[in-house]
Amino acid sequence: MAKEQASLNDVLLRLGEELQQAAHQPNLYDYVPSSKQEQFHKLEQPDRLYIGGNRSGKSLGSTIEAIWWLTHSHPYRKTPEGPIRGRVVAVDFLNGVDKIILPLYKQWLPKSFLINGSWEQSYSRERHVLTLNNGSFVEFMSQDQDLDKFAGSSRHFIHFDEECPKSVYQECIARLVDTNGVWWMSQTPVQGMEWIFDDIYQPAKEGKKNIGVIEAKMEDNPTLSKEAIARFVGELTEEERLIRTEGQYMHLGGAVFPEFSTLTHCIPRGAFEPTSSHRIVRTMDSGYTNPTVWLWLAIAEDGTITVFREHYAAKKTVAEHATIVNGITREIERKFNCEVWLTTGDPAIKQTKEHTGTSILQEYQKAGIYISVDSIPNDRRVGLERLQQYFKVNPKTKKPFLMITDECPNLIGELPKLKWKKWASTKIAEQHNKLEDIRDKDNHCYDALKYAMTFMDDLTPEQLTGREEGSFRAVFGERFRPTEKFKEYDDYNEWGTGWSDMTPARSLEGY
Repeated sequence: MAKEQASLNDVLLRLGEELQQAAHQPNLYDYVPSSKQEQFHKLEQPDRLYIGGNRSGKSLGSTIEAIWWLTHSHPYRKTPEGPIRGRVVAVDFLNGVDKIILPLYKQWLPKSFLINGSWEQSYSRERHVLTLNNGSFVEFMSQDQDLDKFAGSSRHFIHFDEECPKSVYQECIARLVDTNGVWWMSQTPVQGMEWIFDDIYQPAKEGKKNIGVIEAKMEDNPTLSKEAIARFVGELTEEERLIRTEGQYMHLGGAVFPEFSTLTHCIPRGAFEPTSSHRIVRTMDSGYTNPTVWLWLAIAEDGTITVFREHYAAKKTVAEHATIVNGITREIERKFNCEVWLTTGDPAIKQTKEHTGTSILQEYQKAGIYISVDSIPNDRRVGLERLQQYFKVNPKTKKPFLMITDECPNLIGELPKLKWKKWASTKIAEQHNKLEDIRDKDNHCYDALKYAMTFMDDLTPEQLTGREEGSFRAVFGERFRPTEKFKEYDDYNEWGTGWSDMTPARSLEGY
């Protein structure tokens, strides 16, 4: 009798402990979403991006979303009949899965959905799979697994917790095709403006992709105190604050051209036309799989440079590009009564191709396009520094020294997204100075413009000291003479450059 009483007492004690634990550990039925979490759940788009600062509630909202799918209890969406097959992709197993995602599932998934009410019987640590008593399951994966691990059978939903490599994302969403499944991503953009910004966030915000976007701040989490947030913010740089509390995409290390703004530097289509007083420059960057770019610049006597035409295309031969470039040039010269006075571009086009025995430079020459490349400096910083200078505002005209028309959409699209190269990891970055090179990706228009800018004069303040205000010479220094590099064609005059008496660029044959 005493033994039975002891056993009963043990049961009552365990029951009391479980009730006490349940009282302090809410589950799905106690979930009260924040305003941003509720907006996320109610989005009509099949795929969703939930961007937020740290502790903004994005991981919890995403986990509840998955539990609703697995248990067929979603209040805002109709889920497929039968067992649901889900996947969660976290940063790694140790921190992303074991320390963040699994504790959320343990806390918020009611035990009534577990096999025999037991987490141990429902979760396989070896396979990283949680199986419910209704047959639904969710597998937990790490971004650092081999890519072939992300293949396999179809899934109904995929939750990406934080940023992941594009190859992992693409392999995962291929698993949704059979079921017409959905994905959502919860992310604090600590990696900066990576592929997610270009391929998901920006197209979604512009309405080009049917992807829902929710942006949450740390302060949107009603469980966090203002004092705790203030202490956290006090330890951050301004850049880190915008990323970690506001959830904003930032160029880590700063934008290459922080002065550039579409509102300041871009001119509406048709608002600019070159005249006979402008000097026209063509510049190019060559590619085949990557695009070939040609830009047309008009330089005015007050020093303003306007990029007003663009040719941007991939997988065309030099002959095809040359036909287009010659056509655009003839149109410009005939319509605006002006001539091209300099053509420059990528020095690499001088290299002889083994399979043809000729260079891209020579192939353009066959089409009557003579490109000056010998004078492009080896130091890549020259063109970069010139651009940084020319994006500044001319105090006399109250406009930037360099502006771009809407006829150049690819150039305008590239400039705000140019990124500095960065170290492979945060730990390495903390041990070194910042890298001073621009990342070699989506920079073809920039490269073309950079080559032309190496011919422009230095606009550093000491160059402007004591110059006559407002004159072309004051803007570019005493002598803006790109043709110094072609002294045999140079005849300096009052315009501030040797170009006015120089034979047009097409006459530089054989240079």
